[in-house]
Amino acid sequence: MEEVYKQLTGYLLEGEEQEALQLVRKWVDERSLLEVHEEIITPAMYYVGELWQTNRISVADEHLATATCDYIMTLISPRKGASNGKKAIFFNVEEEEHHLGLKMAADIFREEGWESRFLGTGVPDDHVLQQIEKFRPEVICISAALSYRVPEMHNIIDILKKRMPDSVILIGGRIVKNHGMSEWNVKRVHTMSSLTAVREWLQNGKEGRRQ
Repeated sequence: MEEVYKQLTGYLLEGEEQEALQLVRKWVDERSLLEVHEEIITPAMYYVGELWQTNRISVADEHLATATCDYIMTLISPRKGASNGKKAIFFNVEEEEHHLGLKMAADIFREEGWESRFLGTGVPDDHVLQQIEKFRPEVICISAALSYRVPEMHNIIDILKKRMPDSVILIGGRIVKNHGMSEWNVKRVHTMSSLTAVREWLQNGKEGRRQ
């Protein structure tokens, strides 16, 4: 798959939307959306990040790749089908800008029949909380990438546990993938290290084993 994700990386860096879409749709036809996200899109964006960190591309190049990837992901997002009557909401901690993984997670929920509301980035915590209390989701999904977001993550989790005691809180993003954060796993709060973990959690929940 290395050749495929590097080819996709090239299209993303050049802003070649149609070429990138054609490549991704070919793989969507042959594989599950989860596999496309984990084996093609995620490695492509990690490679973009590596190129930026080693000064082989500019900030503008990285932003173009991210915007193009976001556009492609919107076009391949599952359309609403049979609903299971459950709701989930997805947001980043305040000031966190990395959102593509969270958007992928929202798609996994949609495939399982959930009504997924993706708030994206840059939404102040008080506005997020207003939206959550209005929407009343069964599951609240929060993401962060960098370790210095830990205090903010702790803060928003504590608030949500008090205001939404019946909701399950899922925590994901690179902060979990790189640092584990197992201490956050308490009743009704769970860390998710990958999209596969999200899918497994959802499927276990369908069998009545979700805590």
